[in-house]
Amino acid sequence: MKKILLGLFFILILTFSLNGKIYKCIDKKGLPIFSNLPCVDSNKFKKDSSFNVNFFAVKNMSEVSKWVLSNETERKNFKYIKKIKKNITVYLPVILTFKKPQTNKRVKFKATYKLIDPDKKEFKIPFVSYGKDYVDPRFPKTLVLTPVTNFIAEEGDKLGKYKLIVNVVDLLHKNLKPKTASFILELY
Repeated sequence: MKKILLGLFFILILTFSLNGKIYKCIDKKGLPIFSNLPCVDSNKFKKDSSFNVNFFAVKNMSEVSKWVLSNETERKNFKYIKKIKKNITVYLPVILTFKKPQTNKRVKFKATYKLIDPDKKEFKIPFVSYGKDYVDPRFPKTLVLTPVTNFIAEEGDKLGKYKLIVNVVDLLHKNLKPKTASFILELY
């Protein structure tokens, strides 16, 4: 067995040496790997995204418009819904804000949702929101993902705190880290 492994290693070395240099790299598990290509730092593919995720509950869609039209100070003081009664519908917008204007830039985002109930059970919400094509030039640093999902507490739902989580992925720049946002919505 040792002779076979030694022979394979020798063939590997010979193959790479015919092409030029041999690079000894370290993989994600810390194990050495050999390649004829230079090592790539895996951390460089995990750059921070250039957007922030805003995720909250509001009583109607006009509140979403108010948030988009407001400035930074007004957004910080915005009244979000934190408690609801059963059979009341709330809307859960996912709004991306960018550091730089996105005018004339193509964008494509995907948001997926999870819910953690008062018993700490996790549920994937079978709903996906998208932001695609271009941002509205009137609001070049803001993008509302559509469709906006809603949350309705029904009669059989447990009272208590629900954690809602959204995960947003930039589909055009797959080397960027996905962004996650969450908040607590209390059912009373």
